[in-house]
Amino acid sequence: MVSRIVLGFDGRIGNVQYTKEAMLIQGETQIFEELKSLEYAIQWGTMTLQDGIDFCTLMIQTTSAMQRFSDGINADPGDMPGVGGPIDVAVITPDKGFVWIKKKKLKFGDNEVEMD
Repeated sequence: MVSRIVLGFDGRIGNVQYTKEAMLIQGETQIFEELKSLEYAIQWGTMTLQDGIDFCTLMIQTTSAMQRFSDGINADPGDMPGVGGPIDVAVITPDKGFVWIKKKKLKFGDNEVEMD
């Protein structure tokens, strides 16, 4: 789902008959070069750590919401893995290493358990 959003097309586009025919005529490399023009121009190199956290969270939330209302794609129904529930977020930095930003608590009955 994330690649479909960022790239602007589904990677399975090569399975569509029209695309297969275009690849035979113009070549696979040429078709994928043209498809690259649909990709969002995300400024990865200037993104702050907070922007990275927000972007990743957005992609998970968007994937979860889309999967809630769909059952794959028409060409491949039922091929949608399940995503949902609370989102755990962690970052890894050179100075602090692995750090939890947001972490759900696990439960068994009425007992909450902290997992490290």
